[in-house]
Amino acid sequence: MAGYDPSAFRDVFESHFTYLAGFRRNVHRYARAAAMHDPITDRTWTFGELGADVDGLAASLADAGLQPDEVVVYQLLNGPEFAMLYLASHVCGAVGAPINFRLAPGETGYIIDDSKPHVFVYDTALTEQTHRALELAEHRPALLVAVGEGEPLPGTVRFAELLSGGTPPAVLRGAYDETTRLYTSG
Repeated sequence: MAGYDPSAFRDVFESHFTYLAGFRRNVHRYARAAAMHDPITDRTWTFGELGADVDGLAASLADAGLQPDEVVVYQLLNGPEFAMLYLASHVCGAVGAPINFRLAPGETGYIIDDSKPHVFVYDTALTEQTHRALELAEHRPALLVAVGEGEPLPGTVRFAELLSGGTPPAVLRGAYDETTRLYTSG
């Protein structure tokens, strides 16, 4: 009697079963279905639209020099940009590090020095705190990105400008590669 051979499932789940693969599946299968809604702007993205914005963002981040395994720290309020950065970091093979928007500048500065992000994304509602955190940190992110309508720091790129990138990088990542780095606030 032949026994059950789980090797095919093991290969899929241990090598190819990633969050990004699941997202890509949904973009392909449910391109016209609603994927995300922003209640503040009342905008809804289909999976196809979200996939296009994520790929554009990933392409722009890669064009700005982001390499696989480098860190993207984002200190944002709840919004669509948070979700897009989470996914775009995966597409680039980078490590996304979302941090609490209520951290003190010293705590944010510590995280910047500890994680050494290539990209730091902040909400313009936090511009003063971000400015102070960057003063306290020794590490300088190569790219600063601002989300929101407020006044950004000098030398900062607006998030919306990054959505129109071209073709995202082709980075192969496995199920055991680091995709997310979390810092607790207590």
